[in-house]
Amino acid sequence: VSAFLWNNGLEQQQLDSLGEVTKRTMRYSQTIGLPTIKYERKRFMANAYGYFQVGQDRSGNDMQAYDASAWVTYTVPMDTTKGSAFRMTLGAEVLSGTAQDATDKVNRSYAPLYGTAHAFNGYMDHFYVDGRWGNSVGLTDIFLRLRYDIDKRTLLSMNLHEFQAAADVIKNGERLDPRLGNEVDLSVVHLLNDVVALQFGYSQLFATGTLEHMEGVTDPAALQNWAYAAVYYRPGMKSRYAGLAF
Repeated sequence: VSAFLWNNGLEQQQLDSLGEVTKRTMRYSQTIGLPTIKYERKRFMANAYGYFQVGQDRSGNDMQAYDASAWVTYTVPMDTTKGSAFRMTLGAEVLSGTAQDATDKVNRSYAPLYGTAHAFNGYMDHFYVDGRWGNSVGLTDIFLRLRYDIDKRTLLSMNLHEFQAAADVIKNGERLDPRLGNEVDLSVVHLLNDVVALQFGYSQLFATGTLEHMEGVTDPAALQNWAYAAVYYRPGMKSRYAGLAF
């Protein structure tokens, strides 16, 4: 178990009619958490983390937000000589949000500050990368990860995500279905040798009407997908591929 404390300051500027800064105010928030909670026994492993944010956001609103996640992994060795194995992970993450009809001026939207968000909430990076989902209704991510190591050099993986709003989404005074959609992430990795690897991936998002409403989309494309192919050269590094969460 490890612990974490972070004090973060953001500047709020007031401008006059000419765009000149007339006042600068610093707002401070604190993030307190347990980033690593881990239990492992033979083929079974359990992980969790939790964070709580207090203080003020940049606009001066009080913050009461949290991020919590837990997942369990079970590994089935199939051929120890070849390095063949099957791994399954089931888990969930909840990043708190602020209901769209809230009136108490409390910011309950958790802000993942500064760190990489690519390993979380789907490989398409639809939500928290670049702050796209900041100060919103939050996110609940229920995920299933499947990985099959064919041998010591080749692996296949599939990640499934169920996305839901963590707080109420309102349209014309009515609460919408909290479901935001599903994402499927497919990956293939093949190690050519000790330093070079080939990696391929394909992801597709199946958005709901609630997500389209949240993002103001009136005529979305029929296919919301992303694919890539990469060659990695990583001499002396423990992991010879990158960007994958198992």
